[in-house]
Order: sequence, then structure tokens, then C-alpha cells
Amino acid sequence: MENFISKEEEADLQSTMDSVGWQSSQSGRRKQDYGPRANFKKRKVKPALRQLPEYAEFLFQRLTKVEALSGFVPVELTNLDYDSSRGSWIDFHKDDCWLWGDRIVTCNLLSDTVLSFLEDTTNTLLYVPLKRRSLCCFSGNVRAAFKHGIFPQHIVGRRIVMTVREPSSWWQSGQLENDGIP
Repeated sequence: MENFISKEEEADLQSTMDSVGWQSSQSGRRKQDYGPRANFKKRKVKPALRQLPEYAEFLFQRLTKVEALSGFVPVELTNLDYDSSRGSWIDFHKDDCWLWGDRIVTCNLLSDTVLSFLEDTTNTLLYVPLKRRSLCCFSGNVRAAFKHGIFPQHIVGRRIVMTVREPSSWWQSGQLENDGIP
């Protein structure tokens, strides 16, 4: 969905995020995390260290108006800051299904990029261009069967992505403490 946010909203988001400060992350990225803290190896969740930020509330409200996102309840926000001068990229991965729901929503800021999807068994590689200020949601078979990532050559200049996640059905049902989570 192109032009999900305006140029002014994008500038305000960037300014606010930069004023909050960034933590160093992997592969030349910087990050900001909001929402529950998860230990993915032990499959344990602790309460939020930092609650969802007020500056993103307008974005969360706007998500509720998108038909494909009916019932989407944001519980986690990760902001990632990529910059070609740092050689930023993100390796192919799948977001954990035991904690996060089916829909992964991203808002792409500051520059166009390409989100790549890889299906391991057939070695199928798909490229999805993402415009600056666009919204992207992937779910269903794409979320389950494909890993996603961004190649370094697809980062030109600076790019910020806001990734918003909803809770899994296990989380919603209160079953996260059970040992039988897949």
C-alpha cells in the first residue's frame, strides 16, 4: 500500500526515533524495541521493558482502517535503521510463530528497498519492491513457507522500517507457559 503515511509524518517519525536513540544491532543495523521481551531459545516472554510508543499511535490507528488488517492488535514494534554506509542488511529468517501472529506489518521509511522472500525446498526467490512510506503485510503461506530478508545492495542511503507484530493464538489464549508450543 503506497503512501500509507505522508512526507510530514515520515519526517516526524524519523526525528522522534532519532531523538530517542538507537541501539547497535547485527549486520550494520541499529534498532529500537518496544513491547514484550522474548527469549526465543527458551520460548519465554517477559513484560514489556518499553511500552508501545505514543509517537506511533496514529500509525496503529490507521492500521485498523485497512480491511486486510481487521482485528490486528499491535503488541510489538521493532524499528530497524539500515544505512548503506554501514553495509546494513538482514539475513533470511522467519519470525517466530509461537509468539507472533500470522500477519507481519511493515512501514518503510526514507528510501525505496526490496524485500526478498526465499522458499528453501524449491530455492524459489521472490523480490518485492517496497516504496518509501509504503505499508506491507505478509501472512499465510508467504509467512509460513518463505524466509524473508534484505540484501545489502537493496539498501541505498538510509532506510528505517517499522515492523509491527500481533500476538499469536497461543499468546492470546494464555498458553505461552505450556511446554507444547510448536
